Amino acid sequence: MKNEFLLKAVNINKSYSVGTFIKKRRQILDNINIDIKAGEIVGCVGESGSGKSTLARIITLLESPDNGKLIFEGKPANAKDIKFRKGVQMVFQNPVSSFDPTKTIGKSIKEPFNGFSLSYNRDKVYALFDRMHLPVSILSKKPYEISGGMAQRAAIARSLVADPKLLVLDEATSSIDATIQLELVELLFEIKERRKIGYFVISHDLELINYMASRVYVLYEGRVVEYGNTDEVYNNPRHPYTKKLLN
Repeated sequence: MKNEFLLKAVNINKSYSVGTFIKKRRQILDNINIDIKAGEIVGCVGESGSGKSTLARIITLLESPDNGKLIFEGKPANAKDIKFRKGVQMVFQNPVSSFDPTKTIGKSIKEPFNGFSLSYNRDKVYALFDRMHLPVSILSKKPYEISGGMAQRAAIARSLVADPKLLVLDEATSSIDATIQLELVELLFEIKERRKIGYFVISHDLELINYMASRVYVLYEGRVVEYGNTDEVYNNPRHPYTKKLLN
């Protein structure tokens, strides 16, 4: 039987130790439940400090939850499982810092091939760069030698090397100007249609989420306070925080 959801986060909790002399635990995520279907664009909104980036790192298993579980294609997700690591890729907020500053873009693009024991495929890289409207000449450049928009598109191209089924986009358009942002969003739509890929889009930009996502989760102080069809949530918010956020 085909799984209804590509990825499910079930009862996810995460806390960190804070304080220099007197250590306390600070709850960052509190009993989070989300689900994402194959090929779906799901949004997550909330103010800074709501836990959005922590949720992104847990969904990609860059961090482990204190408790709860992550289900990928109907099975418990494991950070050591190459199928999961290939299937769920992360695109970070700062495109330049997501690359090693000592390496050229070309060397950084080779890393997922090596990490997933794949033979380097120059034609695939060139095709990805063409799809992302990037000149292959930047392969010889360092990340700080190209624009932020180019660096972000290169980061997305790198994430697509493994042919993932889900991209987690953590404020991935917030550090580039509005015109380039719109171009990047249109490219993401094009890639989605061609590759049948899904996106989990984390952003404080309510208009962006409204434009991109079919469903949305509203995060407040580490809790999902509202979720549902994006149009319904935006047009008829029920929770006081959602109403405040949208006003």
